[in-house]
Amino acid sequence: MLNFLKDQRGVSLSKTRFASLRLILSATLCLFLLNQCSTAPSQGYSARASRTGSVVSDASPDRAWRPSQKHTIPVTMNNQVRKWVKAFNGPLRKSFRKWVYRIGRYGAVIEEILKEEGVPNDLIYLAMIESGFNLSAKSHASAVGPWQFIESTGNMYGLKKGTFIDDRQNLVTATRAAAKHLKDLHKIYGDWYLAFASYNAGPGKVNSAIRKAGSKDYWRIARPGTRYLWSETQNYVPKILAALHIVKNYRQYGYTANSFGPPLSYEAVTVDDATDIRAIAKSAGTSVNTIEDLNPSLVLGITPPNQKTIIYVPKGSKNEFQRRYSRLSASERVSHLRYKTGNGESINSIAKKYGISSASLANANNASSRNSKLRSGTVLKVPANEKTLVALAKNNPAASSSKTQVRYYRVKRGDTLSRIASKHGTSTNKLAQLNRIKKTSPIRVGQKLKVYQRVRSGSSNGQLLASYTNPQRTRVSGVAHIILNDKSQPISGSEEAFVEGIDESDELPLIAAVFEEFEAGVTTEDMPAVIKSLDGKILDNREQEQEEEKTKEITAKVTKKAPAKPQYHVVQSGETLSHIAAKYDLKLSQIKTINALNSNTIRTNQKLLVSTKGAASKSIASARVHTVKSGESLWAIAKRYNVSVTDLKNSNKLQNNSIKNGQRLKIPTGSSKGVGRTASRTIVHKVKSGETLWELAKRYKVSIGQIKKWNDLQGNALKLNQKITIIDAQS
Repeated sequence: MLNFLKDQRGVSLSKTRFASLRLILSATLCLFLLNQCSTAPSQGYSARASRTGSVVSDASPDRAWRPSQKHTIPVTMNNQVRKWVKAFNGPLRKSFRKWVYRIGRYGAVIEEILKEEGVPNDLIYLAMIESGFNLSAKSHASAVGPWQFIESTGNMYGLKKGTFIDDRQNLVTATRAAAKHLKDLHKIYGDWYLAFASYNAGPGKVNSAIRKAGSKDYWRIARPGTRYLWSETQNYVPKILAALHIVKNYRQYGYTANSFGPPLSYEAVTVDDATDIRAIAKSAGTSVNTIEDLNPSLVLGITPPNQKTIIYVPKGSKNEFQRRYSRLSASERVSHLRYKTGNGESINSIAKKYGISSASLANANNASSRNSKLRSGTVLKVPANEKTLVALAKNNPAASSSKTQVRYYRVKRGDTLSRIASKHGTSTNKLAQLNRIKKTSPIRVGQKLKVYQRVRSGSSNGQLLASYTNPQRTRVSGVAHIILNDKSQPISGSEEAFVEGIDESDELPLIAAVFEEFEAGVTTEDMPAVIKSLDGKILDNREQEQEEEKTKEITAKVTKKAPAKPQYHVVQSGETLSHIAAKYDLKLSQIKTINALNSNTIRTNQKLLVSTKGAASKSIASARVHTVKSGESLWAIAKRYNVSVTDLKNSNKLQNNSIKNGQRLKIPTGSSKGVGRTASRTIVHKVKSGETLWELAKRYKVSIGQIKKWNDLQGNALKLNQKITIIDAQS
């Protein structure tokens, strides 16, 4: 049984103290993250960036994983935790059983890295809740890998997402990045529960919750019935503790030593140039499936061209691999890529896209016609010569053209599907299909419906595929469904509801939604209908929806007349938009919305609206509207307002350059065109006894990373009387 820990009671703080706390937390966070962004080495597969001297980078630990009985994080058992113990051992047991198997497979590698990074071993249970240890897991918010990094946070900690490689799916590099990230969050809050909550919801949300609750006690902030944190974050720490409790006491919950999967076994080798996993598998004397499982971050099944790349092969095959690989010719290493055509594409257009000749592409696919349009969905072989791969490494046009833009509509009183479809220029059938519902399905006020979806850029939506086909790894798509043992009896904690056929990226949000219904006493007979109603929730990003709601409230307040003056922030040198947003408890998307910014680019002395109280009658977002006059062109209007044509089109959702007389156009602010910088000032600071980089960064309102870059510093150590250059510092 778990030991009960003494409850940590939060102390009431005055509003003044909490304002100071908020600023300190936000500033500290930004300094840590900017420091990491500037200094964290990339530890992906690139040989230049690999970590040397690390056991897990060179080879996997030679041991089976079993849970340690020692707790390395505070452990609490309360009703919130018991709820999830009951869920994981009841209706969600089949999913949890898979996670138990995978923790046996990956646990030894993860714990070795956590130990190297100096963080508690029990952080492994956070990964269990984030992804169920599915290395290829992808959420609807585009968080990827075992630790579910979004691209921007991954970049801060050296995880690169490129055409050929996504480090977020590399167990070694992603775990190291997560350890660093969690270590930084713990330094900020001094509490692992708050660090976990921040990992899930973001520091801005947690800072706001601390301020509103008047406490730094996670259990007080996350108390059921409060609205300081989203329900997902309220359940996040209880889920981690429940998973920890079950795994550490696995025999008590019906598991055995055989429930844990066999440990991952690998050793690292280096390839000199582009090589696909079929050639790697052949050289290592193993199967494509094995190489794929060991190297999930090779998203196209090919290593990058013209660079050394570290990949993993089964332990014991390193010498044989090196002998066989050295004998392979360039043509044997990579033969071709696979490309799935989009609408209106031809042999000529695809050849031009990848910088190869039409003749070679036509010959590779036995095609006689080069100009005629191909049927959408046709899979072509694209010869993978050096020229093709180098062009692809620089820019993957297929990947960029396949991204989609989605527009949503919030259902209002009196709306029907047909009325909404007509309003947005589509059919009822298409609208229902887009939202995965029937034409006869009821809709409710406040429901969010997709009403528009198109390719964001490019004339086609072709897609580059992996260079190999492995049907065993095809991911399940469509509506997640539940198969239940008993179709008439109420669900109870002792009975099992089996989650089957679920895409791993949907599994975690699904089980949370299902458990809410389970607690409400839903019978198995009603569950199919419940799943249908939950499907929209599951496929939507709940956090994004709440953020959009908050942004709308902010925008509405900003545009409303009020006697008081709005609050502005004048951009200081070295400040970033995310830094300013965190300072005022805003999300990046919110500050961009209320200031009509189309990018994260800001300039020194720029004035930004940051307060939602007492905004003037005319907001910045709607400050400039131009009415098109006869004979005017987009280029002329863009030139007049010193913005780019691209920003002008994006702000007004224009598909082409055509505009009409009398049309009203929003003029974007913060356009990258014409943004200048004021003359910089340089200060030379002489280091005094005891001064640190953190103190200098705070004093001069710059980041640690900037100071290190300006002074070519490799570490964080400073010497007495050392001269440090500060550029654009504000006194």
